[in-house]
Amino acid sequence: MVRDRLSWMRFCGLGIADTVPDANTLWDFREALIKADALDALFNELDRAINQAGFIPRAGQIVDASLIAAPRQRNSD
Repeated sequence: MVRDRLSWMRFCGLGIADTVPDANTLWDFREALIKADALDALFNELDRAINQAGFIPRAGQIVDASLIAAPRQRNSD
């Protein structure tokens, strides 16, 4: 996704001409964080920084966009 979306590149601090790590590099980094027991601490710090910046993340929410029939309005002039 980082290669495909400019917003992700901007988030990662990458420019349009910068190289992007491949999936294996990212996976290996994630596994190293898990092995060092640092992944949870990293995400806790990220949550703290997001909240301190005034953002309120809403995890796991799904917006229901179902259409339902409604009665016709029969308002007259």
